[in-house]
Amino acid sequence: GGGSPTMHRNGSCTALRLGGQTYLFDVCEGTYRQLQFTRISPMSITKIFISHLHGDHLYGIVPVIMGIMVAHKVAMNDNSMSQKRKSRFYKPNKRLAGAAYGGEDSVTMEKPTIEIYGPPGL
Repeated sequence: GGGSPTMHRNGSCTALRLGGQTYLFDVCEGTYRQLQFTRISPMSITKIFISHLHGDHLYGIVPVIMGIMVAHKVAMNDNSMSQKRKSRFYKPNKRLAGAAYGGEDSVTMEKPTIEIYGPPGL
């Protein structure tokens, strides 16, 4: 157990990184703030596991989810802006237009999918 985070102490949250994905276990209050000091990208978080329904194991879930959503939105906007910059300076021929503007070969950004596991009532 634990209490609220302080300037010098935080509750615990475990991050497991596997194959480009990050799984979080028990996201206590202050987890998102601590993630900002790591090399873990919020966009890599795909699963959150909550062991039980105590505040020191789940009060950080909302900021983490919001951080993931914001990171995805920023990435989508950056991708959109780079496409707009390309279109100002580069006019592809019709054969290449599909790949340059959302066709099969282009990188597409999807909305984030986060799976949350925990006890009934979560």
